[in-house]
Amino acid sequence: MPERALNQVWRALRKLQDGHLKYGINLCGEFRKHDPRNIGFISESLFLGIMEQFKGRLGISDFEINEICDYFKLRDGRVAYQQMSKAVYNSSELYQAKKDFSTGCELNDPFHVNALPLHERHRIFATLIKVSTLCMLPLSPYFEDYSVISRNKGTITVSHFLRVLYFLKVQLSEEEVTLILKRYMRDGYLVNYVAFIKHVENISKYIKENDLTDPKELNYKYIPSELANMHLTEMNKSNYTHIPSKVFPNPCNHPKDRNICDTIFFIQEYVYQKSIRVREFLEIFDYNRSGKISASQFERFLGTIQLRNSLNDNEIKALCKRYECPRNKNFIMWRKFENEIDEVFTIKNLDKSPLTEVTTPAKHIKNRPRIGSLNWDKASNLARSQCENAVNLIQVFIRNRHIHMRPYFQSYDKLHHGHVNCYQLNKILKIMNIDLSNDELNGLYDRYGDATGFNYVQFLEDVDCEEDHATNLPQPRQLHAKCDLPAEKFQTDEDYGERIMEIIYKIKRQLLRRFISIIDILRDYDRHNRNEILDLDFRRALSGVNVNLSPHEFDILCETFKSPRHPNFILYRNFGEVLNKVSVVIETVAGDKVTTTYPLLHFANQDCQKCWLNYDERTLCSEVLRKLARKHDNISNLGSLFQDFDRRNCGTITRNQFRRALTTRYMHVGLNEQEFEVLYKCFGMNKGIHQEINYRDFLKVINTCAATGQMKLFY
Repeated sequence: MPERALNQVWRALRKLQDGHLKYGINLCGEFRKHDPRNIGFISESLFLGIMEQFKGRLGISDFEINEICDYFKLRDGRVAYQQMSKAVYNSSELYQAKKDFSTGCELNDPFHVNALPLHERHRIFATLIKVSTLCMLPLSPYFEDYSVISRNKGTITVSHFLRVLYFLKVQLSEEEVTLILKRYMRDGYLVNYVAFIKHVENISKYIKENDLTDPKELNYKYIPSELANMHLTEMNKSNYTHIPSKVFPNPCNHPKDRNICDTIFFIQEYVYQKSIRVREFLEIFDYNRSGKISASQFERFLGTIQLRNSLNDNEIKALCKRYECPRNKNFIMWRKFENEIDEVFTIKNLDKSPLTEVTTPAKHIKNRPRIGSLNWDKASNLARSQCENAVNLIQVFIRNRHIHMRPYFQSYDKLHHGHVNCYQLNKILKIMNIDLSNDELNGLYDRYGDATGFNYVQFLEDVDCEEDHATNLPQPRQLHAKCDLPAEKFQTDEDYGERIMEIIYKIKRQLLRRFISIIDILRDYDRHNRNEILDLDFRRALSGVNVNLSPHEFDILCETFKSPRHPNFILYRNFGEVLNKVSVVIETVAGDKVTTTYPLLHFANQDCQKCWLNYDERTLCSEVLRKLARKHDNISNLGSLFQDFDRRNCGTITRNQFRRALTTRYMHVGLNEQEFEVLYKCFGMNKGIHQEINYRDFLKVINTCAATGQMKLFY
């Protein structure tokens, strides 16, 4: 008989044995009634009939009954029921036993525990001492509630056992839970909670009787191990080698003797980058709100925020020594640690000094050298020149095309670490059609690379620098409103006019690069439609769209557009009009500079040679646009469909997506394939190796045609 079939027969016999021990079902007596000569054999039909009567109570299936019958059946068709009875009952002692049984094969010993090796006995005993100190409530009622429902005498499932410990706020590590299960596990899925409760209560009773309040005395050296049914010996130094301990690597590139100030600065920088609230991780260990936790809990906090791997043992000891409690050196004053770390975000009691200027993070934290990065002050002149050439080329590319690079990097940085790998950087540059030589790429890696990867946050700050070319602007226009500034800053009106035009040009360049309509944002703050908003709301709106201006530049801008009726209000509509009239300078790669009187947006047909249209194609495209203008964006709501396809908000979609949007709004009716191709050429632009459609320009054209009445109503 194959091994698999034997396992099925043995499993069925275990069910018969379990039914006899729990419910007192004597199958052998039932079979003997139909065997008057007591020869130990019975017919197959009688055997199946008797087993069918007890099938429901035994929990056995017809397939298992047939397997048992086939296993004990002879050649003449009879079944040897006595042989089956010996396999089920095994001995006559089971009939005479008056003890309870938890399964069909072993006695329900209420204090049954598993044997453990010596080094694990010390650790499980220390874990039981920890449980006895953490739990101040009796454990038996919580476990007995489950036992009444499930009718498992003295046993409980692992999931419910852990749920009770969690409800009692007994916090154990994964290693400690594994040890408890190895000690009190039964049948592979049950836990003997009776023995567990008995051992914990014995230890708690001993601690109360002997008044062991000192944490140093709560050790297996001062508490007898017989309370938990163990016999421990003193551990030698050689035995400690068998205890597995986690080895935390130290990938930090700083020297081993890093002082405590550098360690605190490192933690502040890490907390600021990850936006971690230290209080939420530490106050859960302080049940009594005393402001103190143990040293082990402090190390567990460092491991929870994934900072333990970046600090070595000496640095952690120095931290514990710095914040240790003066009354009890085994505890850490976590509130003092929290106040010192949170200084990277703000200053405590800032409401008492509202005029204090806070810079977050501080310069000494923001300018800390990155791990694994090259010391740029000691870099060679060749590496510096290569990096500068690459940065200048990318700056010219961004300035002319008004492209925002941050979404490309963020699409690869799912966890917002601020880093991408070198392969992803090369892919982004290819998508944006930026060709750099190998030397220039190596210069970028040397400047912005570190142990984590390519730091694109610092790279974007340098590439999207706020250095404008105000000296090349045409003669600025005279503004109506002027501010009374000190004479030492602006001697003449021309100096002041140049300064305010520099500020407005800087704002215009940043908004064009990000495709932001600032007038729509400012209009939200004008709740009463008075064409004026508060000074604070004006500053908040510009800061909300990441317009980088110094405080002095903000003051000049607010003084310029200040309302004559209300000094604390800003004429934001005048600001929008001036912003639209400011000139824009376009710089080419060759160094030529072109000045325009109106801010040019990026049209795809100026960038792609395949998008050039001849006279016939322009005429056909004009006819197509007049057809589509009948259902402009205000009617068809095409813009919402295009934005759904444009997940990166870059202003372009693929040809297939463009056609799907027109088909959804039934705007494809009356257009043939040639007319679609003309639209693709007119509004197409290169995106890496592919060509996409600039749907924003398309919407502007059809809206203009509809507003001016240039639409074909009958076609």
